This record gives sequence, structure tokens and C-alpha cells, in this order.
Amino acid sequence: MKNPPAAIAVLADSNYIEAVKQVIYSSYVHGNWKGDYVLLAHEVPEEKLGWFKERNIHILPTSPLIREDTRNNSPGKGKNWPAVVYSKLFLLHPSLKQYKKVIFLDADIIVRKDIRRLLWTKGLAARRENLGHNLLYQFVPDLEYTSHQHRQAVRSLQQRYCFNKPSFNVGVMVVPTGNNSAEEFRRITELANELHGLAYFPEQAVFNLYYYNHWTNIPYVYNDLFVNDTFNRNGLWRRKNDRDAVILHLTGSPKPWDPASEHFREWQQNYQQVDKLFDGVQQQGAHPTLVSIRKVERINNVNQVFGRLGRMIWKAGRLIKKISRPGEKK
Repeated sequence: MKNPPAAIAVLADSNYIEAVKQVIYSSYVHGNWKGDYVLLAHEVPEEKLGWFKERNIHILPTSPLIREDTRNNSPGKGKNWPAVVYSKLFLLHPSLKQYKKVIFLDADIIVRKDIRRLLWTKGLAARRENLGHNLLYQFVPDLEYTSHQHRQAVRSLQQRYCFNKPSFNVGVMVVPTGNNSAEEFRRITELANELHGLAYFPEQAVFNLYYYNHWTNIPYVYNDLFVNDTFNRNGLWRRKNDRDAVILHLTGSPKPWDPASEHFREWQQNYQQVDKLFDGVQQQGAHPTLVSIRKVERINNVNQVFGRLGRMIWKAGRLIKKISRPGEKK
């Protein structure tokens, strides 16, 4: 396709290069994708890129973005994440300017149904975090600071950003890339270095602050965390299965490629077919219905009320414990 308007991007280092083949396959066969593909390849050896080159997948090599002095002197819990997580920032690299939009999909995803409705979104589009977790959650989800320096650095950020605002998950994003530039890539890289070590979810915090007040919410089924959304599976209105998922996002453990995962068989069936991709493989994805999309949204809306109440009780319990232990770090 010449001058395609959109592409799907995946990210991998050597450890996840096989996993993203399944993402590409499922997005093509079940997601009915008709645009280009981009591999953000973080220090992947040349000998592992043959499968992608044979299929004319655009390969964008990525490199570490955090400066050495920043890595060595950062407070907080997020400083030890592998460098590859920051390679998502290459979604704003000028080499992707040829596309109007890029849909990013994490490596632990299985695409189940047609995903092209995501192209209807405007601006940066992603799914609001479960239970409406706010920006502070990206930095201290357990409400525990590692040091006084860590606490002060986060408080300084709160002078510039309202951390009570909802945050979004970066496992599935629609990124407007038509105006990508060297300056924009420099700005988000500088923000990443400023935040490094402060946030428990590092690249997620970077995207949330970079697009602060400038993102739109997508329906839950397009970043469906069914396996981990216990507030829905065990809520007042129980969601019994993940059949409505358009994009199933299997965060946590076990991963879908682990035989211990309840989704291993589905993942394996896709993976075993990856070498046939684009060679007469038929697209067969069902179109998600508005009924199913709205049903899952209603379930979320009902159960989140009680889920948030449960988290408030948990927060209160943490606060009481801190008060009762005056020598503890706060």
C-alpha cells in the first residue's frame, strides 16, 4: 500500500520478538487490519529480523533513551525497569510521520475481533485505567514512597499537574503521528528523563503527562483486562467471560505464551500459523456490536462504584497503619 494512512506498531527486544509475531497475526486475521505494520526493535539482533523483513514490515530500531547519570541517580521504585519499556516513546519519532495514526499493541495481547473502529478516534486515544485510577497511581500505586527525596520530587510534579485526574493504560493506544517531528521526540525524551525512577509504571507515566488533558477514552473491550479485572468478575454485576473482548490484554502472570495460562491454547493456535501470514491467509474477524460494547461499559460503570469504595477502604487502612507506626517512612 502506498502512503498508508495508518499502521499497527508492536515493540520487542530479543525476549519478545516471537510474542509480537502472534500479535501481528491475530490483528491481521481476526482484527481485519489492512494497513502497514511497524516493529519497534529494541536492540534486536539482525538474525532475528528475517521474518519481519520477508513480510515488508517497517523496522524502526530503537535505543536506550535514559541518560546514564539519570539512571544512576534516580529515586523511587521505577528506575529498575528494563530500557525497552521506554522504546514506546519512538511512536513519536519523525520516521513515523508518514502515517496519520499508529495503533500500538503490547506484546501480551490477543486480537479477537475487527479493530478498525479505533481509526475513528481523535487525538491520542487510550483506555482509562481500571477503577479510574488517577495520575498518582502511576507513581505510587501502593502509596509507599521510597525516600523523602522521592516524595518531594512527586510533590513538585503535583505543582504542575493535577494528580487527581484519571490516567490511561498504554497497552493499546491510537497515536496521532502525522505531525511527528524531531522536536516532539526530543520533548517526550526529556520528560522521560525527568520522570525516570519517580513512577512505578515508567513509560505509562510519561505518556500520561505528555498528553495531559489531551487524550480521549476508548471502549473497554479494545483494551480488555478481563483476567485481572476482579472487580468485574466478582462484582455486583458479574462479567462471566471475555467473549466480548475485541483486544484481550493479558497483563500480569502467567503470560499467554506460558502453558499455565488459560489463554495459552488460543495464543498457540495463532502462533503456529504466523509463517503463513500474508500468504493467502484469509481475514475472518467478526465485527464487534454496539450492544456488546455498551454492555461491557455498563458492567464497568456499575462495578467501579464498589471497586473504588473498596480501594478507599484499603487506603484508609494504610493510613491508619502509618499513623500507628510513627517511625515508618511516610
